[in-house]
Amino acid sequence: MTSMLAWAVARQKCRSWLSLGVVAVPVSTSVGQLSSLTIIVPPANYADTAIINCTPDGLRFCGVMTVINSSRSAGITWDAEHGITTLPFNRPITTTASCQGISPDGGRVLMHVTPQGESGIRGTYYCGPPAADMSSGLTLSSGNIEVYDMSADATVVTGGIFTGAFQSGLAWDDGFVWKPFESRLIHLDTQPARMGVGARAYPDVWLNDRGLIVGDVVSRQGSSLPVIWDSEGRYQRTLMDPDGQVARGSAWCASRNGRIIVGTGYNAVAGGEICRWVDDGPRETVLPASSSFDLWPNAVADHGHMIIMTSQKPYTVWTQEYGLDSFNSFFARFGLAAPTGWNFYGIGCISADGSVLGGSISRVDPSTQARQFRGFIARTTYHPCFADFNQDGGVDGADIEAFFAVWASGSPDADINQDGGVDGSDVAAFFQQWEAGGCV
Repeated sequence: MTSMLAWAVARQKCRSWLSLGVVAVPVSTSVGQLSSLTIIVPPANYADTAIINCTPDGLRFCGVMTVINSSRSAGITWDAEHGITTLPFNRPITTTASCQGISPDGGRVLMHVTPQGESGIRGTYYCGPPAADMSSGLTLSSGNIEVYDMSADATVVTGGIFTGAFQSGLAWDDGFVWKPFESRLIHLDTQPARMGVGARAYPDVWLNDRGLIVGDVVSRQGSSLPVIWDSEGRYQRTLMDPDGQVARGSAWCASRNGRIIVGTGYNAVAGGEICRWVDDGPRETVLPASSSFDLWPNAVADHGHMIIMTSQKPYTVWTQEYGLDSFNSFFARFGLAAPTGWNFYGIGCISADGSVLGGSISRVDPSTQARQFRGFIARTTYHPCFADFNQDGGVDGADIEAFFAVWASGSPDADINQDGGVDGSDVAAFFQQWEAGGCV
C-alpha cells in the first residue's frame, strides 16, 4: 500500500462486470430483497483501489487507485454504467493523485495532486469537472494544505494550512474557506471562541442546505471546542455550554442535508462521549463514555439512525436499531461478507439514507506478504426504524402522539419512508412499523 493510498484511506454487486473492473456478488436477504457487495478490481498495471467518497444517492463514487510496483496513484470515479474512470489531469508520471469529493450529479470533483517525493498533505487541490486537464477547473496551491469537505454544488471547500510545530506534530496555521469559482480564500475567525492567543480553526464540514461550516477551535494546550461559522468565516456560536459539565469536545461529521452534526464531548465526570446535535437543538448523548472509548464519528446518515465510526479497533457501525456492530457483524445482518481471505478495512462514505456504504477491504497477499486493498460498495436493505418514535424504549400510543405532532409540523423527522417529503405516505409507513412493534 503506497503512502498516498494510506493517507487517502485514513481520511476516511447478480452479474460480473470484469471488463469494468468490478466483481459484484448478489445476496438475497430474508425479506426477498437484494443486497450486494461490489469489489472494485483494478485494471492491468494498477495494484490497489479504495473508495473515499460518494454522492448522496449512493450511485457515484470517487477514490484512489495505485500504480503497480510504484508509489504513484490516480484519482478515480466509479459508477455502474462506466466502471472505473481514471482522472490523470495530464500530470507528470511522477505524480500521485486521489479524488476526495464528488458532487451529487457527478459533474464536479475535488482532487488532491501531489508531486512525487512530497509529503502526503502537500500539493495542489483541483475543483472542477472530471476532465483530463486541470485547466477545466480551479486549483489551490499553498504550501502544506489539506481540505476536508466540499459543498454539494462544489462552490465552497473547507480546509487549513499546516506551517509549523504544534505540540509534537504539524498544526494548522489557519483554517480557511475556499470559494474556487469566486477565486476567494477566506480565513476563519477564532477570537470569539475565547480559546486563547494562537488558537487554531479546524473547519471540518460544510452544512449543506444551511450555508454554515462546523469544526473546532483548538487552543495551544490542545483543548478543543466545536463551533459554527457562516460561509464568510465569521464565528456564529459554539455547540457546547462552556460553563456546563460537558464544556469541551469536537465536531467530526455531519449529515448530507446538514441537519445532524455528530462529534465527541468531554464529560468532566465520566470522560468522553459520542454526541449529536439535530438542527439547532441541544446536545444529545448517543453513546455514554463507558461505551465510546476509542471511537470517533466518521459519517452519519440524514435520518441520524446510522453513524460510522473509526477506532483503534476494527471500524464500527452504530445504528439506532442494532446498537454497536463491527463491520463484519453489521454486513452479516444483510447476508454480506468480505471475500475469503479479505477483511473490511474502512468505510469512506455512506449514502444519505444509510443503505449504501463504500470503503475498502484488505488482505496480506500470500505470495508476496504485501498488503493489498480493494474498494468495495455494499448495497444493503437497511432502513431506519421509527416505531419507537419518542425513543423511550417501548412501542405504544405515546409514539403515535409524538409522530403526529412532528408530522403536522412538516419536519423532516417525519419523513418515515425517506423520500424527501412529508405526506400521507409517511403516515402509512409509520403505522406499518408501529403495528409490527418495531423493525428488528
